[in-house]
Amino acid sequence: MANVCEVPIFQRHCSTLKATSHDSEHNEFLSESLFPAIDFDKVKSEFFGDSDDEIFRSNDALLIPSHDNEKYVFIEFKNGKVTSHLKREQIRSKITESLLLFNDILDVKVSFDKNEVIYILVYNKEKNQDFENQRSSSITRISDHIGHLAGTPYLLNEFSRYLKFFKKVHTINNEEFKSLFSDKLDSGTYPF
Repeated sequence: MANVCEVPIFQRHCSTLKATSHDSEHNEFLSESLFPAIDFDKVKSEFFGDSDDEIFRSNDALLIPSHDNEKYVFIEFKNGKVTSHLKREQIRSKITESLLLFNDILDVKVSFDKNEVIYILVYNKEKNQDFENQRSSSITRISDHIGHLAGTPYLLNEFSRYLKFFKKVHTINNEEFKSLFSDKLDSGTYPF
């Protein structure tokens, strides 16, 4: 596998978490973090050509490990509702198509992803109150706590299947995402 820092297509699309979290339709950001990230949408566009933007889907951001204990992290920012069947299908196609592209660029196998790649869906808490209420129920909080202890936090329906492909999978709201990053940014590391 090539040194990721030397992969030209990644170098050309360096960005920040804030920029990759931008929702152009509503001119809103789901993250204010200036932490470095690869704009994976732009990687996809370059790889397949701009004319294929609507055919192939991709995750918004890719974090590249800078320390030995860190993993690659794919992040998808969703500013709208994430609970409809159609939205979940669109997100899931982004997951699989991004993994195929990532594996092709780095010339790695799925077994690499299982050990070295994390997936995070970050959704807007305010726009997903039904899901937040579901997560806040007593039974869900207990199962979420047990899941955190076991390393498998509460996930949107059908997202647990991706634990077969990634080291970890998270579905968290934008406030949780912010709190995970707030004390790590100064040290130049991320908490995954």
